[in-house]
Amino acid sequence: MLGLASVICLVGLAGLLMVYGNKLGRLRKEARQSVVRLLESHLGKPQIPTLRSHHRVFDDREASQDATEVSGYPEIASLT
Repeated sequence: MLGLASVICLVGLAGLLMVYGNKLGRLRKEARQSVVRLLESHLGKPQIPTLRSHHRVFDDREASQDATEVSGYPEIASLT
């Protein structure tokens, strides 16, 4: 009899956990939306800059010139 009562309590508590978990998730989502609306009203909508990729092909002379400028040793560039 004690085992049956334990199973009933376990099922009941698991059900409550699911119900209150769902309610908590909904309230958390509403709170986030409220905070976002509040911040947007005070700060404006955030502008996220997009990164533009600049693909530039370097030849060997540019690479050796860059190595000379970084290291300060022209003989390193002549080795490459």
